[in-house]
Amino acid sequence: MELGHDRLGERIALAPVHRIRRRRQLGLLGARHRDRGQRVAPAPPPPTGTDVSNWRVVQANSSYTFTLPAGTAIPDHGYLVIGRNASKAAFEAYWNVALPPNAVYLDAGDSMPVINGDENFTLYDATGRKVDGRTVSMSSAAGRSYQRTNPCLSASKASSWTSGPDSGATPGSGAGSGCAKGIVINEFSDASGTGNYVYEFIELHNDR
Repeated sequence: MELGHDRLGERIALAPVHRIRRRRQLGLLGARHRDRGQRVAPAPPPPTGTDVSNWRVVQANSSYTFTLPAGTAIPDHGYLVIGRNASKAAFEAYWNVALPPNAVYLDAGDSMPVINGDENFTLYDATGRKVDGRTVSMSSAAGRSYQRTNPCLSASKASSWTSGPDSGATPGSGAGSGCAKGIVINEFSDASGTGNYVYEFIELHNDR
């Protein structure tokens, strides 16, 4: 309807315009509410820990090296257990443990450790800088588990370790209180018995 000078006509003509504006306002408000309902929750913060991608564990007497895969991280106050050649499930079954959530497990594919007696270990970061070690050496007769008692002390000192039969190994637990030193070699163990060499392991601990 065209606008005229008649006041009634003006009201009749303008009323639909007001309703249209009102509907647009309500529609916009509804869209805002829908947008709020559809907002994606913010991503959780990245996990804390230390990235050890491409770090190397080097074994001497005899010589082997294992390079940690890209994307490997050790949680704060957590562990990295490197099993010689066993799946996580098989490893846990052999050692009768359930690795805790703060323990990362890697199957080294028969490349590390290879324990027959007199082996020791050194840890290097991705730049080649020595981080820890070398450790004390495995007994010449093997069949032992070596556990770090104090990561604040040198890995090469006998007083930094306790040793016992490999049946007493504690993969994924047992680290000393530490001093926020960072990543250290915390345990290494033989696995006695025919065919059980696949369960040998070396363990790193992050005391930060």
